Amino acid sequence: MKDKEVKASARADKWRWLNDLAEEAETAARNNCSGDLYQLTRKIAGQGRNVTTIKDKKGKRLASEDEVLERWREHFEEVLNVQRPDNPCQ
Repeated sequence: MKDKEVKASARADKWRWLNDLAEEAETAARNNCSGDLYQLTRKIAGQGRNVTTIKDKKGKRLASEDEVLERWREHFEEVLNVQRPDNPCQ
C-alpha cells in the first residue's frame, strides 16, 4: 500500500517539476532569452551531454571518425584474434 503511495507521490512531484520547467521556458521565450530557453528545453527533454571519448593506445584522444573506426578495428583484432590454449581444461 505504501509502495503505491510513494510511486503516486513521485509521479505527482515529477509532473509539478515538469510544469514548473515549462512555465520557466514560456517566460524565457516571451523575454527572448534563447540561452535559458535552450537549456530548459534540453532539461525537459532529458538530454544531457553524452560525450564518449575514444583514445589511441598512447592515450591521445581521437578526433576524426576514420581514426575512431581504425582504433576499433585494432581493438577487436587484438581481442578476437587470440591463440586458443591447446588444452583449456588443465
